[in-house]
This record gives sequence, C-alpha cells and structure tokens, in this order.
Amino acid sequence: MAAPAGGGGSAVSVLAPNGRRHTVKVTPSTVLLQVLEDTCRRQDFNPCEYDLKFQRSVLDLSLQWRFANLPNNAKLEMVPASRSREGPENMVRIALQLDDGSRLQDSFCSGQTLWELLSHFPQIRECLQHPGGATPVCVYTRDEPVDREPVDREPVVCHPDLEERLQAWPAELPDEFFELTVDDVRRRLAQLKSERKRLEEAPLVTKAFREAQIKEKLERYPKVALRVLFPDRYVLQGFFRPSETVGDLRDFVRSHLGNPELSFYLFITPPKTVLDDHTQTLFQANLFPAALVHLGAEEPAGVYLEPGLLEHAISPSAADVLVARYMSRAAGSPSPLPAPDPAPKSEPAAEEGALVPPEPIPGTAQPVKRSLGKVPKWLKLPASKR
Repeated sequence: MAAPAGGGGSAVSVLAPNGRRHTVKVTPSTVLLQVLEDTCRRQDFNPCEYDLKFQRSVLDLSLQWRFANLPNNAKLEMVPASRSREGPENMVRIALQLDDGSRLQDSFCSGQTLWELLSHFPQIRECLQHPGGATPVCVYTRDEPVDREPVDREPVVCHPDLEERLQAWPAELPDEFFELTVDDVRRRLAQLKSERKRLEEAPLVTKAFREAQIKEKLERYPKVALRVLFPDRYVLQGFFRPSETVGDLRDFVRSHLGNPELSFYLFITPPKTVLDDHTQTLFQANLFPAALVHLGAEEPAGVYLEPGLLEHAISPSAADVLVARYMSRAAGSPSPLPAPDPAPKSEPAAEEGALVPPEPIPGTAQPVKRSLGKVPKWLKLPASKR
C-alpha cells in the first residue's frame, strides 16, 4: 500500500553496506535522493556511489515519497550505483514550461545548477537583466527545488562616526558589556515563562503545518540582511539567502578582510553565542530575516577591513536606506534590521529600537525614520566621544 499523499509523516528503514540500519522520517514531498543522502551522511558514505533498492527493484531517486509507491516503514537497501550520477559525461535533457505555455528545452550536464539552467536560455536571461525584476522559480512535480541561486552581496561599510550623534558614547566597550546582569536574567526568565504559557495553551499542530509555516516565512523573506560589527566599530553589511550557511557568511567576511590570514570567530548576543557550526543555515542559526553579528579576533588588529572598502564607508542611515530598498525589491516589503541607533536610554526593550520603514513616495528616496525609544544595550554600536 502506498504512503498517503496528504499530511502526516512516515518512516523508512535503510540498510547500509556496513550492515547498519538507519531510519529516516519522510513526508509526502520528501525526495528519495534525500533519504539516500541522509543515510550516507550518517554512515559516512558517498551518495553518488549508491542507489536504493526495494525488494528486487532499484528505485528512481528523483521521485517524491508520495509517488514512489512504497509502504510505510519500507525496508530499503543501499546497493552500488550502476552508473555515476556526477561528471561531465552525464548529460540530461531538461524542458522548461513557461507561464505563457511555451516550452524551452536543451541538454545539460548533471553537475550544473538550476541557476545555470535558467540563465542558459536567452528568454529568461533577458528578464534577469532588468533591475528589480521578478525572481524565476522552478517547480518540479509540485515541489519547488532549492538551489544555491547566486545573490548580490552588495557589500558596504558603515561607521557610527559618520552619523550625527545624539549622545557621546564610550570609545570602547568593556567585556562586562556582554555579560548578563541579574535584571537581564529576570527579564529573560519572565519571557520564558510567558512563552511556555503560550505554548501550553496553544492548540496542537501537525508537523506538516509547522513545515508549511517555515516555508511561508522563507517565501516572505527570500533574502537575509546581515551586518558584522568589527572591534574597531566598522560595520560590514551584505545580503544572503536563508539557505546559505554560517560558512558562507565567514567566507564573505574573510574575502573583505585587509589580512585574509586573520584568525576570527563570529558570535551573536544576548547571550553571547559563538557561531561555530559552519554547516548551519542562516535560518537555523536564527539570523533570519536580519541580524547583527559580532566579530571577535584572537589577536587584535589595527585595521580589519580592506582599505578599498573603508575609503567608501557610509553612514548607518545610508546603509538603512540600502537595506530598505533591497529588501523591498526582493520581498515586496522592507524587513526590520538591527541598526547602529544611538539613544540616551540604556534599559533593554526587545520590541523597540528596530528600523521603521517609511511610506514610499514614487520617484524619491526617503530616509528611514529611526526610533529614539529604548534600545537593548546589546544592539547599540559604540561611537567616539565628541
């Protein structure tokens, strides 16, 4: 009996070549290749060298679970692949059905990405060249494949000293600045109690519903705006996709360092959490849809960023406008972003201090209005004394 195509989850058991069995939870939209890759990752095998076999049949790994005609708790076996699924010699024929009913098709190498496939056709490439144009999406058997479509980083550097200061701040922050106080713990405990009460009183939801909620968030914010605060108070800003990893963020930072050999680590606050898992996606690392990340260096340096970027440093307000424009163009509405917003208050209030995007006026670039209310101390960026 085939697995139901509706909501809910199933499981499958896979026998690896080392004699160990691995159970993989699947949903109706899970592709069989994901089952193989998950098993190989756990058992340290190369998924390109194996196929999945059910009884006497080798399965088509491109099928979703709902179309594979497999029973729940099916017992599969990893077998050597009859041919490699990678390499320039493996060509596939792919056809694209467009919205107007026309069809484009050509042969591609199996190692090419979906973005390379889309940009191969002149009809689609012409649309991509228009600034502010729509982003193309591939749909295969009602599923939207996730590809690492390149995104313009648009790196810029800003510095609080280039902004009109509302109040003089200390030139440096002591280590105690990042330590939790008793009041911080009490407020956090109150938040956790409130969150626990909300979860206990909330109605139960299915796994499929939770996955739908996550997918809705990812579709609402296809871009992530990140800022990296350096010890010398320069801020590096760039844009990413939620599916990119912490490792991609590190590569972005390292590519703009004055000394590429600098040993550094990234962390977020509060509390201080080091981003040491480089395989985590930005969504999994809670850097979505925007975040302020701190850079820590094992050996302090006089200048961290490359001189070319520092020569074109802008004010935080100008960086805010770039974020509002870019996120509005990508998602249809601006996204709040932690910003260097100096304010005289020091009491934390997590719900205040974020950017408030203005109402757009056609044909004009409007500055972002800045809240002068309470700002959590971990969000503030230091500025030099007057």
